[in-house]
Amino acid sequence: DPVDGTLLVGTKNGGLAVYDREADRFRPYPTAAPYPSGDVDKEIRAIARDTAGNYWVGGATGLARISPTGAVDAVALADRDGSAVKNPVIAIKARADGSLLVATNRGIHAVNPADGQSTPLLPGPLGKLPADARINGISCDGPDTLWVLTEIHGAYRFNQATGQSDHHLPGLAAWFAFRDSWGGLFIGTNRGLARM
Repeated sequence: DPVDGTLLVGTKNGGLAVYDREADRFRPYPTAAPYPSGDVDKEIRAIARDTAGNYWVGGATGLARISPTGAVDAVALADRDGSAVKNPVIAIKARADGSLLVATNRGIHAVNPADGQSTPLLPGPLGKLPADARINGISCDGPDTLWVLTEIHGAYRFNQATGQSDHHLPGLAAWFAFRDSWGGLFIGTNRGLARM
């Protein structure tokens, strides 16, 4: 965490871990209570911190918010019809307005960190992906641009301000996107790095 230097790691079978500098090892992250599923989610896929100091943790059983005091709350993602989303959370990103983007393998939601309320963006106001698209990750590129990285359909770029979108790298699995210090955009794929 760039704010206080905390190093959190999400593991596949061991839940959330924090680096203990004095002992030079990782320890289970201390929470005041287990996750609402009855046990700390063992498979952590995404971690983010909001401006209030809450950690947002996504995993196989959904989304949870851990307060600075260690209190744990489940946060339900709502589908367009109001039903609860049951898919695992795979990515969490902070937006310029302070809200969070939370991706499951089937959709993307904007989450208000203050109250945990979610609004589906994809499918929805941002657009639509092919029915068989599985989301691998998301990346914010400036205040308005969102890259959605998929398993077999490559990458989609959505302009959140205009609603326009375009498609890149069709037929490839896209996993991550980043800009280098010179402004070049790179997307990691199953065939290596692609410079956009």
